[in-house]
Amino acid sequence: TGDSVYPGRLYVSDFLAFVASNQRLVDFTRDKPVSHVFGTHIEQARTPFEDYPRGTQYQPDEHTLELSHGDLLELNDALARLDRKPDKVVLPAMTVVPRTR
Repeated sequence: TGDSVYPGRLYVSDFLAFVASNQRLVDFTRDKPVSHVFGTHIEQARTPFEDYPRGTQYQPDEHTLELSHGDLLELNDALARLDRKPDKVVLPAMTVVPRTR
């Protein structure tokens, strides 16, 4: 998924494009066996809802790189509940942080 979904803070500049992209990921995986979803780096601690501060160099208790298909579905459900209105979303394995232009 590159930088679109990973265990950490997901900074989003174009919220509606992000929502649509995540929906495409969910649609793509709908009829496929998915064991893991991989991003490109980790900013999240192993403790649910806890991320490392920006710029942290040492992360001794970091989340695993892989996310589950359930994490992707949980993100999609949370985004759908926002009804297209950009807002911060805090989930056990990631946090969505909308950026204003």
